[in-house]
Amino acid sequence: MNIGYKGLGFIVILVTIISVLSSCQSKKYTLEDLPEKQIIVGSGGGFAGVYNHYIFLDNGQVFKHFSVGDTTVSYGKLKKPDSKELWTAFEALQFDSISLISPGNMSYFVEHKIAEKAHRVTWGGGDKVPPDNVADFFQQAMRLIKGMKGVEIKPEDTAPAY
Repeated sequence: MNIGYKGLGFIVILVTIISVLSSCQSKKYTLEDLPEKQIIVGSGGGFAGVYNHYIFLDNGQVFKHFSVGDTTVSYGKLKKPDSKELWTAFEALQFDSISLISPGNMSYFVEHKIAEKAHRVTWGGGDKVPPDNVADFFQQAMRLIKGMKGVEIKPEDTAPAY
């Protein structure tokens, strides 16, 4: 079979395009190989002491952890613009400079994890409230979660407005 130079050139271009497009896709993580960089947003407490949280990855993947049964599941994937907006908003917080550990009967938290290092801001207890930008970020993250699958977010999953 003789495809000639034009046919060979077409095949080379086609293979190059396919290679470039396939390399543009972000890595899909599993529970066994989560990346070191994560944003974790959650809430819980109350009579049952149940905590749930969401783990946001920079490729848009989201995992949900249930304290009952100590179970973590893949929850879905944010749209690329939503994921970028969330991570940009988080970086604007200068989160690692914020210090607040004030849990209450119902507590809310935002955590930044890089490898084994984690920094958490927790609120819900009495007179200590988070800075407005942290509370706003929490609400932004919860709105994105709600929009992912049309999942109804229970009132105890959202932080009270301050």
